[in-house]
Amino acid sequence: MIEARILTSNVQWAAFPAGWLHRGTLRTLRGGRQAGLSIATIKLFIALNLRIDADGAVNLTSKELIDLTRISSAAMTQAIRRLVGLNMMSVSRQHSTGSRYWIGIDDVWCRLPYANEPRLHHLIAAASTRNLALDCLKIYLIICANADAIHPCFEMTPTRMTSLTGIPSFRLPAAVAYLAQHQLISQAPPPSQEPLGWIGRLPLPVIDIDNRTRPELHSF
Repeated sequence: MIEARILTSNVQWAAFPAGWLHRGTLRTLRGGRQAGLSIATIKLFIALNLRIDADGAVNLTSKELIDLTRISSAAMTQAIRRLVGLNMMSVSRQHSTGSRYWIGIDDVWCRLPYANEPRLHHLIAAASTRNLALDCLKIYLIICANADAIHPCFEMTPTRMTSLTGIPSFRLPAAVAYLAQHQLISQAPPPSQEPLGWIGRLPLPVIDIDNRTRPELHSF
C-alpha cells in the first residue's frame, strides 16, 4: 500500500479538475518518444488552471504561455491540440489579447498549491530523463487528486497507481524519491513489507461538486 499524510501549511490554492485523473486519462500521455509532448501537455494544463477566472477561462498570448510553461512554440501548439482533442479545454481566438482558453467542467475537483509551480519547473529541467520528469508529474497529480478531504492523507496501492498513470511499478520508487528531493512531497520510511510510503508536504483535499460550479480560490 502507498500511503501519504499531507502536512498543513498556509498556502493559496487553485481549483483543478480531477475527474480525468480518476478515469486514467494520464495513461494516454505516454513516455518514450512521446514524453516531451506529454510533459508539455501536463505543464500547459497546470499553468492554465492556476490562472483561470471564475468562469473557468483565461486570456493569454502565445508569448505569455511560453514564458509561463517554459516550453517551445512548436510544443505549445501540439500540447494545445492534445488537450482540445482530449476534451479537456477549448480555445477561442482573440485579436488583441491572444487566445481565450476555457477549461472543461469536471465532476470532481481537487486543489493545487500555487507555490509549487516553480518547483515543478525546476524538477523537469533537472531530471536526468524525460520519462523521470513525466513520472513525477503524473504521481504528483494523482496524489493531489486522491488526498483525503477531512484527514489530509493519501493511500493507494502501487498497482492502482500504475493503472491510473501507466507508469511501470519498478519506476515508482525513483519518481517518489525525486519528488521528495525537490520538496514537492516528503517521503516517509516505508512500513514493514510495504514497497513505498509517502508523506505529502502540503494539504491537498478533494472536493466533489456538480457540473455547474467549481471551488473558489482561497487560502487555508
